Parts: sequence; C-alpha cells; structure tokens
Amino acid sequence: MKSIKLIIRKLGPIRSSEIEILPMMIFSGESGLGKSYLAILCHYFFEVMASRKRLSAFFEKQKLDYDEISSTFEESGTFFVLKKSVLEEWLAADAIDYLRHMLGNTSFEAELKVSLEDSLPDEIPFSYRKGVREINEKKEDLNSISVPGLLVRVGERGVNEESPLSFLLRLYMIQHILEERSFDLRTFVLPPSRGPVLTEDVTPVTGLYSSFDKCITWLKRVPHQPIERNQEFLALMEEVMEGEVLYDGEKFIYDHHQERIPLSAAASSIRELAILSMIAERTDLDDMVVLFEEPEAHLHPAKQRAMADALSLMNTFGAYMQVTTHSDYLLRRMNELIKLKKIQEHLDNEKEYEKVCAEIGIFPTFAFDYHRLGAYLLERDSEGTSRIVKQSLEDGVPFSSFHKAIENSLSIDQKLTDYIDGTNS
Repeated sequence: MKSIKLIIRKLGPIRSSEIEILPMMIFSGESGLGKSYLAILCHYFFEVMASRKRLSAFFEKQKLDYDEISSTFEESGTFFVLKKSVLEEWLAADAIDYLRHMLGNTSFEAELKVSLEDSLPDEIPFSYRKGVREINEKKEDLNSISVPGLLVRVGERGVNEESPLSFLLRLYMIQHILEERSFDLRTFVLPPSRGPVLTEDVTPVTGLYSSFDKCITWLKRVPHQPIERNQEFLALMEEVMEGEVLYDGEKFIYDHHQERIPLSAAASSIRELAILSMIAERTDLDDMVVLFEEPEAHLHPAKQRAMADALSLMNTFGAYMQVTTHSDYLLRRMNELIKLKKIQEHLDNEKEYEKVCAEIGIFPTFAFDYHRLGAYLLERDSEGTSRIVKQSLEDGVPFSSFHKAIENSLSIDQKLTDYIDGTNS
C-alpha cells in the first residue's frame, strides 16, 4: 500500500499530530482521547475507494457531468486533467463531513490536511475515445474513457449505476494506492456495543450505527456461501464462539454443539463477535475493510488472546482493518505473534519454523505480518488534549498506557497488605 498521510491540526481532543494510513491499524490509549475519531477517519479513505457515491460528489463539486461532457466528444482527446492537490483538499473536507455524519454531530470540529505523496501523480489526464456498438440491430454509443494504465467502456446506461468518472477514478485509486487488482472492496463498521443491535429492534441515530444496520440487512439478504480461503479463519471463530451463528430467515440463531437457541439468549460475547464471523462467511477476507471497535468486548482473557489470532489471520489473508482496543491480553498475544513472524523470517526453512511452532504450541499460520501494521498510542498532554504517538514495533506493539494502571493497582494492594500485616501483629 502506498502512503496516505494525514496532518491533523485538530480532531476532537487530538492536536498537532501526523499519521500514516496502513493496511492494519491498532489504536490504544485511555478513554476520551480520540481513538474512535481517529479510527473512523482512517476508515473513511477506504470508504472512498469502495463507495459508489463519495467520488461522484467530488465530480459534482467540480461541475463535471459525464452525460454533458460525452455529448461534446469528437473522435478522441483529453477532456479533463485532475490535479492531485484539488483531490487532496476535497478529501480533507469530505473526511470531516463523514466524521460528522458517523458521529451524529454536525458541529464536530476538525482541521486536517491530506497528503497522497507518491500514491498518485500531480496531474491525472482523463481521456476519451468515441465508439459505438450494435445490439439487436440497434446502435448505441460505447465510448471509452481512460486514465494512464486504466480504461473503462461506457454505454448509454453508464457503469453499475455510478458516475463513469467516479468509477474510473475509484479504480485508479485502488490500483495505485492499495496496489490491488481486485476492485471488489466492501467496507464494514463494527461499532461498540454492537451485540444488542443484532437481536433488538433499534432505530439508528448516528451514521456509525446506521452503517452497522445496513450491514445486518445485507447479512440477512446474502446467503451463507463457502469461501475456501476463509476456512481457517472461520474455524478459529467457531472455536472462540464455541459454535456458529446462522440466520433462519426470521432471526439469528446460535448453534452451540448442535443445540440451537435464539442469539438473543446467547452470551454477550457471542453477540459481539457473531457479526464478524457471518461477514467472513459471505466475503473474501482480502476484499474486506473492517472498522472494529474493541474486539475484546465481553471476552474472557483466554478468548481475547484468541481474537489476536483471528486478527492476525485476517491481516495475513489481506484484510484492511482499523482496530481500537483497551486489552493488554490482546496486545500481549499480538506481540507473541509478531515475534513468531520475526522467527519465521530468520529461519532458513519451513520445517524448522514448523518445529518451533510445535514446541511453543502456536499454529504456523498465526504469525503476525507486522509489515502491514501501524500501532498508534493516544497520549494525554498537560493541557488535557491529546496527541498521536506512532509506536515502534521493534519488540511488538507497546502497551505502555496500561502500565500506570497496573503499577497503581500493585502499589495500593501492597499498602493494604502492609496495613493488614500491621494490624495483625
């Protein structure tokens, strides 16, 4: 993935920070410092490349309508040159609008700058070649529009109900920024406290939960289909949930060792995780972009560790993710898997690596590809605002934000123990 950099002057409580968007992102830190804002902001840029609507709005702002433009086509030529700086300015403004929508807060304050750096050239020429095709002895226009290295044919009915200009630019961005040849990206938003939304009649108020509600509607409509590439991940999720979740046409069902109960009667941990498993039953992992808030929610520590295994598999198989967490169990396990990856890279052959895995009891495929990972800590400053600290992955993902709480707990425990010892003497 090529670099997208965000220079943040203000984002909720966050001040004067920079961040680079990477395929897998982990955000940690105390509550109230802006982790969710940051995760939503980073998710936005994948939404731009997946959505059929957002870039259409960009061309509307530029007053470029394909139907009007194509009516002036002659044989061939260049009809528009996109300046990267114009796109960057629009992305910065649209990202703030997206945040306001997702948060349900039209007065949310943010100031930021987007830098695509070498992801795209400074100028992108849009060219055309006029053509026709014959269907049932009837002729209709079949023009070609292109940017360097990518061509799209456009009939009279447009392209997949999307502006042809938006479609072309979206594919160009996927190709040049994500360096992907697959254009079937699908975004998913898994907000906090998502479990009850699966089983209760909830009317979303914010864009965050409205997006989640649309995901649930999609799950009900699209049948479960076996996806071979996802089988190891699905088997792990079934182990974590001790069963699987199904949709019977009316409601979600938890199938637990052949005993079926309504999902509403299952443990809260099952309801929190069910959505991710059901998505992976319907979408290739390498086509998924997932904003995942607190994957450890309601999970026993042992299963929080198993969720780190699941995140590693998703990362290995090409998913894009933005994850917020408060779990040192999850991060500790992730660090073990990062170290395992470094051992794999150091060893000369696969058999030697598999022997190491057998000795320590970790599946070889669980090694965490840290080259795709960016870890960011939200840190409080003296003025009560926060800043983003990019964390070194030399020894894994640091979880320094937990140390103070642990040290405080140990200190108080020792004082209480000393007091009890003193009163008993």
